Amino acid sequence: MGDHPSAMSLFGAIMMGLYRRERTGEGGHVRSSLLANGCWSNSVYLQAMLCGAEPYGHVDITKPETKCYPGWPKTIRQEDNYGRKAVAWLPKFKVTGMEDPVVQVIEELTGKVVYTLRINGRTFRPKVFDKGVYTVKVGEPGQKGIVLKGVKSIAEDDATVIQVKL
Repeated sequence: MGDHPSAMSLFGAIMMGLYRRERTGEGGHVRSSLLANGCWSNSVYLQAMLCGAEPYGHVDITKPETKCYPGWPKTIRQEDNYGRKAVAWLPKFKVTGMEDPVVQVIEELTGKVVYTLRINGRTFRPKVFDKGVYTVKVGEPGQKGIVLKGVKSIAEDDATVIQVKL
């Protein structure tokens, strides 16, 4: 909670320094503290806690009788971070010899990494955002792994499976 207040205070300090230079011809020293600005922006909560009050919305998760906030906990899958809609899919990969490997999808035409993520389990069906040919790396970075080149995108209803043995 200190980044935005620090940025605003630095902006104000820089503007005051420029104003001073314009008026007097002299420069000035500008500084700020991330900690101080974070404390300032949360000072009402800090004052309340110093007086013994419970912070707003505080939940002690160590107590068994504690109820979560409505709608919580929420589970967010890594794939949920990719807001783009899939245009095509790659075949399903079934991995043996490793649990929860890292999968990296690379577009062969451009050489750009489409995404890299650690899958849950041993099967994964990568979505892609352009039809084309891809390189797929499966394994543990810096350790054992396999590189599959020339993997062509397919339709979502295509049930092709590629076995990956690590």
